[in-house]
Amino acid sequence: MKKYKKFLIGMMIVISCFIVLMWVNQPERKIFSMVQKNQTVYAMAAEAVLHGEEKPKLEGVSQIHLRVGKHAVVDFFVSGFGIAPSSTYYGFYYSPEDLALPYLEERAVLTECEEDAWSWQGSGDNRGVTKKIADCWYYYEASF
Repeated sequence: MKKYKKFLIGMMIVISCFIVLMWVNQPERKIFSMVQKNQTVYAMAAEAVLHGEEKPKLEGVSQIHLRVGKHAVVDFFVSGFGIAPSSTYYGFYYSPEDLALPYLEERAVLTECEEDAWSWQGSGDNRGVTKKIADCWYYYEASF
């Protein structure tokens, strides 16, 4: 009976640790924290990219892109997973005009789903969410 109790306690500890790690590692929480802690560094990087300067290497950011369309934004791609046609991307962007925008779907319409959070539906099964982190800074999650 003691072995069974030790096993159950051990399993409960392992499961608890797994749940805590998943909660801490959620892309949204991670990205919000990154931007809030490093906003000044990211702002300098965004301005450099907007002015055509070399894209800096930033810890936690896989790629930086200037997205030019109706509104220019600097996209900081953090992570993604999946294989087409089922991929999800996570990141944040700098919008000099402080506009919430759908990721890579200029014609998609944003629908406010809560304060400072919008969802969008693009072509086919493309969809996502955008959430305001701070003035001019937005989180995105996009699925294709």
